[in-house]
Amino acid sequence: MDIHLHDLRRTLGSYQAINGTSMQIIGQSLGHKSQQATQVYSRLTLDPVRRSVEEAVTMMFEN
Repeated sequence: MDIHLHDLRRTLGSYQAINGTSMQIIGQSLGHKSQQATQVYSRLTLDPVRRSVEEAVTMMFEN
């Protein structure tokens, strides 16, 4: 198995994004100097966005 440190960093960032961690926190934890470097992980954050919208809509209709 050929694993490099950068592979582990990418995996960490990916799992952070999947769990809904903000791009700012991901960038800080990976030591990125620019937001552009972190944006590659933004495509993985759809589930938290979807979940947030669904929860908000549910709350709207409960009242």
